[in-house]
Amino acid sequence: MYKNNSNNTLVLASLAEKQAEYDSIKKQPYGFSRNANFYKLHTTLIMKDHDIVAQKEKHILKFYSELTKYYTTSNGFAKSFDLMPYSVQKALLDMVFNLGCVRSM
Repeated sequence: MYKNNSNNTLVLASLAEKQAEYDSIKKQPYGFSRNANFYKLHTTLIMKDHDIVAQKEKHILKFYSELTKYYTTSNGFAKSFDLMPYSVQKALLDMVFNLGCVRSM
């Protein structure tokens, strides 16, 4: 995460600055009526687009790895994860992304 310095250039934020930003956001009300624009009013730190994409890709690869280990014929499934229809793979990835993976998998 980065912050704008006095010259309006991005510099790395310190751990203390990241923690302060987290604490500030955590104090805000939450719920379905709150969207990203609401929380943006309470932030000063910035993530670069390539960092966001890298983090997303890291999560997707982790989820994919967990799903391919669990959905196998040796675990009693008719097809392994990679052989399932694309729509099923997509739905399972979506569920893992939004709900998390069951640790007993």
